[in-house]
Amino acid sequence: MDAPAPKLAPHAALHDDGRTPWQLLGLLMTMTAIGSMSLNILVPAVPRLADVFSADIEIIQLTISLYIVGLALAQLTCGPLSDRFGRRPVILGGFAIATCAGLGAIVATSAGSLILMRVLQAIGGATGVAIGRAIIRDLFGRDRAAQMLSFIAGAMAVAPMVAPLIGGLIDRWFGWQAIFLFAASASLLVFVWTGMMLPETRPARAEGQGGFFVDVRTLALSRRYIGYVLAAAFSCGAFFIFVGGGPHAIITMMHRTPTEYGLWFLAVSAGYILGNVITSRLSVRWGVDTMVLWGCIAEVVAGLI
Repeated sequence: MDAPAPKLAPHAALHDDGRTPWQLLGLLMTMTAIGSMSLNILVPAVPRLADVFSADIEIIQLTISLYIVGLALAQLTCGPLSDRFGRRPVILGGFAIATCAGLGAIVATSAGSLILMRVLQAIGGATGVAIGRAIIRDLFGRDRAAQMLSFIAGAMAVAPMVAPLIGGLIDRWFGWQAIFLFAASASLLVFVWTGMMLPETRPARAEGQGGFFVDVRTLALSRRYIGYVLAAAFSCGAFFIFVGGGPHAIITMMHRTPTEYGLWFLAVSAGYILGNVITSRLSVRWGVDTMVLWGCIAEVVAGLI
């Protein structure tokens, strides 16, 4: 009886059929961007949805705020699930949920059902946000991973930057249901693209290596990890405060149009993209720690100003 063929390492799995990690970057950027794109693409239609469902604007705004909550909380489970069952199955399952939720939102008959579909859409989109980054770490060393992750972060910045403009145009020309059709189609694209192109990259767990709770304990006791988490949390927190409060402040309170909101968001996202371009060029040369330090200093200075 022939011995079983050895299991390919992630890099070997990619190169075995002629693919390279760089060829997968477009897929990873797309699956990561969809979560943030779907967040903001609905913003221009919020006032109309309040009229359609005869609901207070505060209720309809839950389609934005609860989406953020769902996107954040779902990422806590995506990582452990992908470690246990593999990257591919979790991504495929997540984007199947996102596709169905987008289609379900089209036929929603109440504000409550619309909010539920938005939460499910966020849960599905969270798989791309969390696991796309994990795949990068599977394939690259520490400093090169930082470079690749900067491209991923750039995609996450571009998506919400253009999403309000896209959503406003779709709402104006085709109606609010077409916004969800667009989002569902994007999720379906990632589902098919993943099934055709993405190999399994999950590294094999060594024999006797601890499970999820052991890993959590190890990370919780790591000062380096806690430092990275706090730096990322405060950075992302400032960004998503604007994402969550910006539409209400600019569109509702300042009586500006959704297009003007998109332009204000464009300025914020442009700075985010510029930072990621700089990081991608300098992280390999100077290292992750130096770039994180200078990034935190820049944030503190900007906050004080």
